[in-house]
Amino acid sequence: MANTLQIKKSLYGASAGAPASLLYGELAYDNANGKLYIGKQTGSSTVTVTDLEITTPDATSSIKGKASFSTNNFVVNSGAVQIKDLGVATAELANDAVTAAKIADDVINSEHIVADSIDAEHLAPNSVNSDAYIDGSIQTAHVADNAITGAKLADSITIASALTVTGDLTVNGTTTTVNSTNTTLDDPLLELNSGAGSNANDCGIIIERGSTGNNATFFWDESADKFTLGTTTATASSTGNMSGFTKGALVANIDSSTLTNVAWDLGTYAN
Repeated sequence: MANTLQIKKSLYGASAGAPASLLYGELAYDNANGKLYIGKQTGSSTVTVTDLEITTPDATSSIKGKASFSTNNFVVNSGAVQIKDLGVATAELANDAVTAAKIADDVINSEHIVADSIDAEHLAPNSVNSDAYIDGSIQTAHVADNAITGAKLADSITIASALTVTGDLTVNGTTTTVNSTNTTLDDPLLELNSGAGSNANDCGIIIERGSTGNNATFFWDESADKFTLGTTTATASSTGNMSGFTKGALVANIDSSTLTNVAWDLGTYAN
């Protein structure tokens, strides 16, 4: 049977407290408070009972030992050390210490980011997708002038709801298509063929008629120097003289009292 060495100990159920005396180097265990005491010589003939202290080196990156924690940054619960909410300030983080690989999905909400804390230089190209934005999170005050160019937008952009432009709108392209059911304009004067230095094109309005027949048109005939209406095979992309044109009838009330030097051609008839 193995030998067992037991040190001096308090009686079970006794009150907590250090032993009254110990010999030099003698150990005693207080069962009530779980403390270990030792007789420490403090003079040539004096032995004092004191708590047994074990010196532990300070911890380093390579040495296990004791370490202290600031209560401003950490909290200890049941022996576990945890970072307090808002326990790490920006000044306590080294540059580039926190990378995307160290951040779990959805752990950073917009409420945790102070205004103007993220600059463009801290965002990798294509690092923020549209599904990462919440409604109303980007205001015009957060977008610098000319910061969004065509090269930074997808080739095709769809606005699912209403779009309001409070300033001037300039569209540079070949074709502008408006598929609205009703179109209203505040402008009392419409300018067609804008920017022409000289003109060889008939200019006016073409009404698409589909399979019903040729398109209807009311236009300025540049070669005849007259307004003309009728039907045509031309479309909005046609240029030059109106192709496939047939004069049409005009149904209107004409005030003959205002007409002067008019020659009426009422046609011919045969018996």
